[in-house]
Amino acid sequence: MMDRISTGLLALMLVQPLLADSSGRENLRQAVDSARLSLDKTTLRMNLLVAELDAESIETLPTAAEAEAMAKEPQAEASVTASEPPPISGTVERAVFTSAIEGREPVDELQETDANQARMIFFTELMGFEGQEIWHRWIYQNEVMAEVVFQVGGPRWRVHSSKNLMPDWTGPWQVEVVDGYGRVLASQVLEVVPPVTYEEAAPSNP
Repeated sequence: MMDRISTGLLALMLVQPLLADSSGRENLRQAVDSARLSLDKTTLRMNLLVAELDAESIETLPTAAEAEAMAKEPQAEASVTASEPPPISGTVERAVFTSAIEGREPVDELQETDANQARMIFFTELMGFEGQEIWHRWIYQNEVMAEVVFQVGGPRWRVHSSKNLMPDWTGPWQVEVVDGYGRVLASQVLEVVPPVTYEEAAPSNP
């Protein structure tokens, strides 16, 4: 309390000489008017700034109804497009069943064999699949019996896989050539017939 009284007395002592003089009073009045004008301008600027900030908030933030409508809009299908596989880059030049491989080449081409054959061999010549994975999928009676993967190491690549036969595995066998995206590039079927018995093969006596 005493500090406030002292401060007031000091201000009065400083202002009193100005009040005694008419020119001093005029200077004091002009200083007060200038301070009041400056304060009014500052207040106006602050009000304008607050108004601009409020306007930005209104423009930036959607209303509850707009937010609900935006949530119901269908999402873009960019992710679906990005996950689509690339076009097939190469070709399967040859895909054949054979009884043997010599010098990385099939010795023959089979459409049929009998169950006495101990092993089936499937040969494939690939062009343009360098750096990709290619599969041989062996299918019997609509069931996948084996899958063999190959890493293609050059622009022209020859591969083969094989499957051992059981005597009762007769009927059509299918091998699909499949790329890393599961697309079937080629397919061949080999018919396995029942084995010929000795009695069937021996000629009858006259």
